Amino acid sequence: MDPVSHLSFGRVLIALDRDHRLGRGATAACLAGSLSPDLDAVLMPIGWDVYLLHHQGGTHSLIGSVACAMFVAAVASAIVRGSTFRTLALAAWAGAGGHLLLDLVSGADLRPLWPIGPRIAVPLFAMADPWLAAILVLAVVALLLKFNQRRVAALALLCVAIVGTGKAALYAKARVINGRAAVGVVSTRADVEWGSLARWIVYEARTGTVRARRIDALTGVITPLLDVPRGLESEWVVRSREFASVQNLLAGHDVTFAVVNPEGREILWSDLRYCGPVELRSAAWAAAISIAGSPIACGLWVGGEFDPLRGTLGRTIVHIGHIVQRRDSS
Repeated sequence: MDPVSHLSFGRVLIALDRDHRLGRGATAACLAGSLSPDLDAVLMPIGWDVYLLHHQGGTHSLIGSVACAMFVAAVASAIVRGSTFRTLALAAWAGAGGHLLLDLVSGADLRPLWPIGPRIAVPLFAMADPWLAAILVLAVVALLLKFNQRRVAALALLCVAIVGTGKAALYAKARVINGRAAVGVVSTRADVEWGSLARWIVYEARTGTVRARRIDALTGVITPLLDVPRGLESEWVVRSREFASVQNLLAGHDVTFAVVNPEGREILWSDLRYCGPVELRSAAWAAAISIAGSPIACGLWVGGEFDPLRGTLGRTIVHIGHIVQRRDSS
């Protein structure tokens, strides 16, 4: 979920403490806690594939949220005079827990029980969902206008719960509609279409292809969007699984496919969730597609270079739009 939604949700949560029982600095601690799980962004310069892999656990888990809250409370208690570490930690953990909840209902793959337990996702809202953001931002405005804090917070949370329950019912219906049409599917994944209350984009992996289609839970209409060969049979694609970047992608993604650069120097993998028709993507997204020679544009490609003459693997490569990250494959 986006930072604005995280901060707004944190502000709503701490408003429940109308009597300020958590003491000085609690509001700041909760807001900082609302962003703290994204401290794992420090892994981005190392490799976007590394970041995506650890983003599913680590700070985005129950134990990780506690660690984040302890860190925020330690910093806040050192800055805010007269504050109490215990109450600041509780406020920060409320914010961090709210962060995990928003990420989960926005369809992010999380491992709440990390380092054990499976990945789970509950795609009820889109990233930066306008419906959810509207509720939270209006609540924050009401708080700034000095309306009764506890009532505003309770009403906002009730509205989020009502909308979320309705979306859950529609998502269940979308899954039923998709289940009737899904044949021979190895794995499936869904995301809410941005700005929609009743449409989901369902991504499916079959033995030879990956597909994306839009499902309208209200009308039952299924609209095909993409159908891409997986390209997993090539000897070099098989060997590319030795790259750490590919291993990281496959460890956390299911609707994957691979392409070989026409010049024979790169093997690149992606997940269909990061992709779309070229005409619907900006130049920054289309830049990666020109390297792979595929009919679709993907915001993320991972893989590496190889020497077709020597038959050896070279550097690991990660493409994020125009950004290219390279590192040794060893």
